[in-house]
Amino acid sequence: MDNLSKAGFLASELLLKDEISDRESLKKDISIVLMNRCASLDDDRMYQETIQDKENYFPSPAVFVYTLPNIVTGEIAIRNKITGETSFFISETFSPEKIYYTTLHAFSDESISRVICGWTDYELNNCNVLLLLISKENNKGIPFNINNIYNLHI
Repeated sequence: MDNLSKAGFLASELLLKDEISDRESLKKDISIVLMNRCASLDDDRMYQETIQDKENYFPSPAVFVYTLPNIVTGEIAIRNKITGETSFFISETFSPEKIYYTTLHAFSDESISRVICGWTDYELNNCNVLLLLISKENNKGIPFNINNIYNLHI
């Protein structure tokens, strides 16, 4: 697993440790919406190294598979048997507004009751992750709004 996927995967384990007790049943009511700035740039660089030298050309399928940033959403979905929609967006900067509105859009699907959303970025050994589990019927915890997303990230 690449570093971006490890970061998102570990954060999701912490986020869901008390929330999902049954990892064997399908969860059709959960969607995943993540964003970052670097896409899969670390893996792109590693893959470039495997194909750059014509004398030592060794394209690595193990690295190539991670040259798509949405692999992290797949790793989280597979681990937790989440079958709702997953999406990954690239944004120049951390944007609470984009996280907020893409999460609201995920809730436009009536079958979705929870969304794992947030920011998972990894480049050059710098990791920046904020994952949130938002419930459609949120009567407890921190209210889901743009200011609170921003405050949780700083």
